Amino acid sequence: MTQQSNEDGEAVFIDTERDTWNMDPVALEKAFDIYPDVKLVVLVHLYGTPAKLDEIMAVCEKHGAVLVEDAAESFGATYKGKQTGTFGSGNIISFNGNNLLFIKGGLVAKTA
Repeated sequence: MTQQSNEDGEAVFIDTERDTWNMDPVALEKAFDIYPDVKLVVLVHLYGTPAKLDEIMAVCEKHGAVLVEDAAESFGATYKGKQTGTFGSGNIISFNGNNLLFIKGGLVAKTA
């Protein structure tokens, strides 16, 4: 969480929902009520299961926030026929040992 603190940012953690265990779009909407100045949402797809992208993208668009996906744990997964990591403005794939890829390093990509 060093990066956002270096930019005078503040991390706001969003609860998960039961269907996918990913970010809860309802909780994200409530967080914008509390933190209306948020400009970036980092969405992590967990355990090979894509998050509810339609709902999350709609919330981000409504509030003018940029969506960046962390698709390391959903490598190869698709949402409505499209690869995870291609929905947001950018994609992060961390290659930490606890992720599905089991190597060290990382990748940041911009969606075309």
